[in-house]
Amino acid sequence: MYSQFENVILGNYVDYLVDSYPDECSKIRKLIGETVLYHRENGSLSDSTGIAVYLPCQVDNYSGLINYLDYVYDIVYNDNIRVLYYYKQAGCLNDELTEYVKSLTDNEPRKLDLKLFNDFTRAEPVVGDGTFSLPVREDLQNLMVSYYIEVANLDEKEGIITDYDSNGGLELDGNGYLISNFDGKWPYIDNVPLYVEVVSNTASGIEFKSHINHNGDEAYLILNYDKDTEKLTVNSVRKVEEGDANFMDNTKSNLQLENGDTITPLYKKTDLTDESESLEGGKTVKIKSSIEYMMKTLPKGYYIGTVVITDPRGDSYYSAVLGADIGTGGVKGWKTDDRFKGSSY
Repeated sequence: MYSQFENVILGNYVDYLVDSYPDECSKIRKLIGETVLYHRENGSLSDSTGIAVYLPCQVDNYSGLINYLDYVYDIVYNDNIRVLYYYKQAGCLNDELTEYVKSLTDNEPRKLDLKLFNDFTRAEPVVGDGTFSLPVREDLQNLMVSYYIEVANLDEKEGIITDYDSNGGLELDGNGYLISNFDGKWPYIDNVPLYVEVVSNTASGIEFKSHINHNGDEAYLILNYDKDTEKLTVNSVRKVEEGDANFMDNTKSNLQLENGDTITPLYKKTDLTDESESLEGGKTVKIKSSIEYMMKTLPKGYYIGTVVITDPRGDSYYSAVLGADIGTGGVKGWKTDDRFKGSSY
């Protein structure tokens, strides 16, 4: 099978969603059973169901889409099929295929209305007591693929920004506003905060990936947060092998934490004096049976945050940057911080 970025096994994927969408997932499972008459798998993919689909692991990185489209270009020479694939995946056409469509019809291909997204970046946040909101028009809501808050600590004395990325932290209120429900709590391992990215966010829970060194090797820690029980657990460690851009879906890179293993969180840091960026390790944690995984308030300090929304192509758009103090009482004093821009802090 051709090795593709960001492929997921469809049957396994709907199993993760069955609690939130039981009827839809049952229908898909039934259709898979009717469609796949025969398939084989090796030991590392013993739970596969025979059908894989393209699904970005993270919407701010569309390298998988580019690879996928290159693959289509290499094996499909029918321009009609290429147009369909590209349009279905990207929501719009490149210049070459736009010109081809013009030779077939007088109708212009639908283009993604970026004005809606650009207007969002200029919207003025409405701040309240420990929260804030941003207006989002209904037509923009229908186009957004995802939305989340990126959070970073600003050490003004040292001039260093430490990026913690995102824990979700937003909800649509039904009245045209994205409202922050970020309370300052963050995934911790043994009292050490992690840099985390949201892999999936459903009604029942959140899956995170955290960039780490595992026993000295680059890896990602995969964690699950149950919204009902408010418990944080470790799913696995995904080791990053050289040249394996698809490690998140490669079950052969899936390891379990064992007592004696070491975990060193990795943080993105920006030096404001020269705007240089670096990846630095934090406090190393040694795994033992008494280790605690928890959601805990971030270290006391001043934090900046920006709301990020993504379009169907995977491109990101950033709101105005807001700042707030985080301490034992949670988040206080959100206000617009004009010193920073969301796309470049």
